[in-house]
Amino acid sequence: MEAVKRVYYRESGRGTGQTFWWDHACQTIRAEDEENRLTALGKRTLTQDDLTFMDTWMRKYDLVAWRTYPESVHEMLDGTDWTLEVTTNNQTVCISKSNVYPPGWRNIRDALYRFFTSQASQEGQR
Repeated sequence: MEAVKRVYYRESGRGTGQTFWWDHACQTIRAEDEENRLTALGKRTLTQDDLTFMDTWMRKYDLVAWRTYPESVHEMLDGTDWTLEVTTNNQTVCISKSNVYPPGWRNIRDALYRFFTSQASQEGQR
């Protein structure tokens, strides 16, 4: 499994949603929100503990492999559309899915959200 250098993640329902940019080298994470679900916005500088936390999740779940996760066989008119762009030393992979959740998807999503929401508002999003 390759080390993840950058992640772009966007999720939406009905066209509006949240977007995150995580950059290991710059030690930053940035968020934009079209639905007012995040309690803090903008760019944050990550601590060494933050980087270790994110690196642990990135290693645990092979994000690049998510592109091979099967599409949903159920037609839905609502739900969650998401896009993930993963950059490693060797490649950049862009994955877009709708109502499909590979193993670890919730954990990676929650890891990104945790930098911009209070615990109380995170619980309300589940």
